[in-house]
Amino acid sequence: MAFDFQGLVDAVASYAGQTGEFERVATHEPKSKPGNGMTCSIWYDEIAPVAGASGLSSVSGLITLMMRPQMPFLTQPADQTDPLIMRAVAALMTLFAGGFTMGGIVRNVDLLGEHSQGLRAKAGYLNQDGTIYRVLDVMLPLIVNDLFPEAP
Repeated sequence: MAFDFQGLVDAVASYAGQTGEFERVATHEPKSKPGNGMTCSIWYDEIAPVAGASGLSSVSGLITLMMRPQMPFLTQPADQTDPLIMRAVAALMTLFAGGFTMGGIVRNVDLLGEHSQGLRAKAGYLNQDGTIYRVLDVMLPLIVNDLFPEAP
């Protein structure tokens, strides 16, 4: 049975919606500016086998999702931009720390980096369609059991 990749990204989007921090949650990287207010976009970033979590008949995998909370950089008051986006990211991290298996969809969130760099976020800026956005890219590493079958 193939892994439900769409179900995984939909579940992560549901978690983002549960925070109540975002006006929009998208399950793709935006091709054009998403608008005013805070948006969270989610897409796949990486997939790789995980030796230390695999067995003899199947290979477990690391799936890393990119979550990009973003809001227009010129949002007023300016002193609130970073605290607002940081609050949203902290809410996401809290949900993933508490929802360690995401309801059984994954073996675990690789929270502390047993098989990855761990759950983390990096701040930056993005110029999209002439609008500058403040972003805080969240890397969400997920360990999935039996992702790839091994041939005998």
